Amino acid sequence: MKALFVVGTYGKADTAFKLASKMFDGGCDVFFLFVGEGCRYALDEALVRSLSFAAGIYCLDLDLDRNENCDDGSCEVVDYTGWVELIESCDTLFSWF
Repeated sequence: MKALFVVGTYGKADTAFKLASKMFDGGCDVFFLFVGEGCRYALDEALVRSLSFAAGIYCLDLDLDRNENCDDGSCEVVDYTGWVELIESCDTLFSWF
C-alpha cells in the first residue's frame, strides 16, 4: 500500500508525521507532498531527517518562495503534473491543512 500525505499547514502536522510513521511500521510506503505554508517543513533539515522512513518527500514548486529551494536534496520539487502523478500512484491520500 502507498499513502500520500499532502501537508499544507505549518506547525500543526505532528499528528500527520506520527500517523505516517505508524503506517510505515505497518508496511506502508509513505510519501509527503508539502504545499503552501507546509513547504517550510521541506526546508527544515532536522524534520526532513526525521522523515527518512518516507519513500519520497516532495514540495510544490509554485509554493516555494523565490529565495527558497531544496537544492540540498532533502526533497524533490514538483509541479502540478507531478502532484497529480503522485496522487495517481498512491492508494490513500491524507490532506493535512
